[in-house]
Amino acid sequence: MTSVFSSSFIPLDIQAVRQGLGWAQSWSSGPVLCRIHQQRMQMVAVNEEQFVASWAWPLPGVAQSAFFLIPPFVAGSIANPAAYDADGLLIAVQKTAAGMVILQGKQEFRVQWRWDPTSFRAPAHFLKMLEPPPPAMQQSYVALADVVHLAIANMTHMLDNDEFSFSDATIQINLDGAQGAVPFQFDPRLVIRGMEIARGEEVGFALQPLAEGRAMLYFITQREGCQIHCAMLSLPWVAGSQPTTTLTIRETRPPMSDGAWILPRRS
Repeated sequence: MTSVFSSSFIPLDIQAVRQGLGWAQSWSSGPVLCRIHQQRMQMVAVNEEQFVASWAWPLPGVAQSAFFLIPPFVAGSIANPAAYDADGLLIAVQKTAAGMVILQGKQEFRVQWRWDPTSFRAPAHFLKMLEPPPPAMQQSYVALADVVHLAIANMTHMLDNDEFSFSDATIQINLDGAQGAVPFQFDPRLVIRGMEIARGEEVGFALQPLAEGRAMLYFITQREGCQIHCAMLSLPWVAGSQPTTTLTIRETRPPMSDGAWILPRRS
């Protein structure tokens, strides 16, 4: 393979890269898409056809642009605890070849790989998933966790019926004050994953209607100098065929009612 190290190098924040790759590898086994553009680096990971997570941070003074994939083996090597003491990280990209130089004191470690664009399986509406709209509201992460966990707890009572399993269940999302009062149904496993990824002190929410009765839900937060967001696509609406619990996200914690904030939807 032709060496890419004769190309110009782009300096990166080694700790931010390690952190982003560690977050991505905690729930995705696929390659991580990286984009360097307008003095900003963005990492994107996809786990399912309906879910995307993104981590981004500024690269002040970096005028170059680059686009590449980091395969799982390379991502694991950079995120490994052995790289804690690294002093710097440089990236060089040439078409579908990429190379990294890790600096540690007087030592220099190089890794080079070819990446296959088709190995990153972008879901439908991928471009919309990458650019979240402004949040419709903000909520503390603790309040969000309360609401989601209570919704899941209520759902378990409905799943006592042997005819259904958790994989058949949906969560109906309502955003108080958001445009459009039509609720949309989401996979509860994706809602939980989004909550785990966007676990900053404050979490922003946005709900963007799409065609054919679908919608995109975004969780947006700032944490450790990084802008984090995830996007999930709603499920096709199938009225009455699945056990559903309703999750209403409000600007303030809703009052208690019947001993819970979240109640099963009654037919």
